Amino acid sequence: FIYDSTTKTWQTDTTIDLVARFDVASAVDASGNIYIIDGSNGSSALAEVTKFDPATNTVVQVASTGTARLGAAAATGADGRIYLFGGAGNSDEVYNPTTNSWSSIAALPAALPALSFESAVADGSTIYVIGGTTTGDASGASNKVYAYDTLTNTWSAPLASLPTAVFGATAGLVD
Repeated sequence: FIYDSTTKTWQTDTTIDLVARFDVASAVDASGNIYIIDGSNGSSALAEVTKFDPATNTVVQVASTGTARLGAAAATGADGRIYLFGGAGNSDEVYNPTTNSWSSIAALPAALPALSFESAVADGSTIYVIGGTTTGDASGASNKVYAYDTLTNTWSAPLASLPTAVFGATAGLVD
């Protein structure tokens, strides 16, 4: 479905994703294109990325990530690139929409747990990675918050912990 904020109505979208999947990451680039990243087809993790252009109502496949994963988190940095964190497959990558290419970035430090079903939100050149699970279910849910610096490709020590552990949550930034 597509929500029109001007008319405050929902429309049925006749454009479909090229890959049937769930447990995806998603992000919006500076041009308003929506990216659906990786996920699962029900039997295995995927390394597939599609881009929906709302202006032309078209969906195209773009460069695949380097690692198949599900339950990752994505956020668009101030530099216009899309940063992808964790997920089952546990690797961190960045997508450049201009060159249609993925590159590896610094992984969560070895002392930090592998996360999936975490949230990510960007604030300028800092991306916060929030919660997640180390086991794929509630028994491994985390209350940790980490900060990734897109300018220096570095992680900071865990920030103040959330009051409770969360996974599969969404996050937003309020100015």
